[in-house]
Amino acid sequence: MKIRDFKRGFLIFLIILFSVFLISCGTGDDGDEGGDDGTGGETAQGASLSIATSQATVQSDNIDSADITATVLDKNGAVVGDVLVTFSTSAGFLNASSRITDSNGVASVTFTSGTDNNQTATITASASGVSPASIPIQIVGSKLTLAVTENSIPDDGSETAELTITATNAADVPQSGVPITLAAAGTGVVTLSETDGLTSLTGVFTVTVTGTSAGTVTVTAQGAGDTKSVDFTVNLSGQIVFGIDAVQEGAGPLDSSFEDPYPLSTNTDLRIVVNAPDPPGPAQVLFATTVGGWDGGASKVVFKGIVAGQAEAVLRSADAGSATVEVYYAGSQLPRDSMTVAISRPALDADSVVLQASADVVQPSIGSETNTVTLTATVTSGGQPVGGAAVAFSIVNPLGGGESISPVVAISESTGEAITTFESGTLSTDQNGITIRATVVGTAIEDEIAIEIGGTALSLAIGYGTVIQSNESNTLYLLPMSVLVADANGNPVSGATVSLGLWPTAYRTGAWYETRVGEQTVWRVYTSGIFPNEDVDKDGYRDDGEDINLDNQLTPPNSAGGTVPATVITDDNGTANFELEFLKTSAVWVTDRIRATTMVLETETTSYLEFGLPFEKLEGEGHLLGDSPWPYLLVAPAGGTTAPVLFPSIVDPDFDTYEAIFGDIDTLDNTYTYDGTGTVAGDIASDEVTVHYYGYPTVTFPVRIVFE
Repeated sequence: MKIRDFKRGFLIFLIILFSVFLISCGTGDDGDEGGDDGTGGETAQGASLSIATSQATVQSDNIDSADITATVLDKNGAVVGDVLVTFSTSAGFLNASSRITDSNGVASVTFTSGTDNNQTATITASASGVSPASIPIQIVGSKLTLAVTENSIPDDGSETAELTITATNAADVPQSGVPITLAAAGTGVVTLSETDGLTSLTGVFTVTVTGTSAGTVTVTAQGAGDTKSVDFTVNLSGQIVFGIDAVQEGAGPLDSSFEDPYPLSTNTDLRIVVNAPDPPGPAQVLFATTVGGWDGGASKVVFKGIVAGQAEAVLRSADAGSATVEVYYAGSQLPRDSMTVAISRPALDADSVVLQASADVVQPSIGSETNTVTLTATVTSGGQPVGGAAVAFSIVNPLGGGESISPVVAISESTGEAITTFESGTLSTDQNGITIRATVVGTAIEDEIAIEIGGTALSLAIGYGTVIQSNESNTLYLLPMSVLVADANGNPVSGATVSLGLWPTAYRTGAWYETRVGEQTVWRVYTSGIFPNEDVDKDGYRDDGEDINLDNQLTPPNSAGGTVPATVITDDNGTANFELEFLKTSAVWVTDRIRATTMVLETETTSYLEFGLPFEKLEGEGHLLGDSPWPYLLVAPAGGTTAPVLFPSIVDPDFDTYEAIFGDIDTLDNTYTYDGTGTVAGDIASDEVTVHYYGYPTVTFPVRIVFE
């Protein structure tokens, strides 16, 4: 019994001794579960960081999302876990600002648009001891829709057209407060009641278009990151041109603003009136139709005499169908005019149409190779099929690549199905595709679908990082940048060669000033003015009239914008990373425009990114960067006085004070003028302006006056 107790006690002693041994050899005094990693107790760091995205685009509905993945590797290419990765974005939302890499060296966050405007967001991942990595993602889906009451207006303003612009996001939700800008160009001239403004609460902005000079005019609208245009024809007032002028259905009124296609029931008369001035030969007009007959007969062609500059004939059909009506002078096929008459059996009970396609993706048609999709519109009433209904098919957002629908109007069969064919053009669409609409003629019943053309590289985005570095000599900034190439489905395109270019578009004048943030003294940027690059033709040579500030050089010099590589090639993620290198003296004061170009279906696709050159925050706030190397420029007539100019305020325009050494500053409105009495063309004067806010902060900047 005592021996058994002794053995039991000895066994317990051994267990306790072994436990103490394990504790002494355990995780260490600092509780780090990773144990000794050979770095003297410090947290392991990676040698490289890469970033990738699950998709190259997100819809502007703040619902669609992309998974952003950062991977940390050591110098041997092995994954590194437990590394803190910080994420930031220039637009949109991230669901977290930092993550710890897992055992696979991966840290992930989710990105959503957070906006209703199309733009490019640059997402940057950073970690201690490694260079940051960035990737651009396009926010897409916001669009403008244009609608006009008339496309043809006279040049005397007697009739106008209403242009309605509607802004919607990717979910087709109308967007209020969207800035809209309009421009008109062409061989004719129109005036717009407004050239800019904001969309209403219903997402609508409406302008009146008035013709002032005959010709064709394209009005272009920009907003929400989208651009759309519509064409107008401005006719000479009082001029009568050959063509179908009006129609009259049965005993109804004469209609000069009829629909095309025009809806007509079977066994109903349609009088068609044609303007026919100055016939070239016999005073007759030929009327032709593909369905029905003329003037109560079965003939599909009839010649009618011209009386008082007009000719007319009556169309009637017992059969449903899409009638193409053509008119032209007898003996001459030019000029000619045409219209479509959608003849259908009464289908007033129709309450629904559903449009379907045999495929939702089709390749472009190039050369002799054509690619088509069958479109089927099913017309129903209370769930039952409706036969004899005319369905008009249209392309809502044509690309201009030759895409087409044939026939444009189809009559539904007894099954309720109206069938037509869509043929792709030479151009590819973006991820939103091309929109096809089916409308039951004579009603507001319609349906739409989208068909994507392509699947090749369609989108090219440029972005830059949010973390900037210095070179070894501390004279240059190195700004990480990326280009992203994606196909129509938003998938990355690898192996794409992207050509890069750079142009300094503008320069800023101004200086740094000292102020306080809380208890800390910091320096901030004051911009007195922004001026465009003097090299207007971008040829690098100082041509006559280009040296506006008369300093015997072009401002800013091309080198001030920095340099980028000539070409880059995208990786498996569809991205290509590069660096913009520029002198620290250019930071803040130069605006760059980066151009990226790649080939899409033998056509160049180009994307631009314009931004002011950034600076490293600590260097800027610590006053380690210089003031603008260029003075504020004023141009004045020789012997005269400069026009009054109000320089920007430093804090509050109502309380700031302005001082100048030579010029005059009005104490009432703070406007600056300079008296150039006695000056001649080519003279130059200099001044120095100081802006105060109750004496602190204060900023001083130079002014250069050029007399011409």
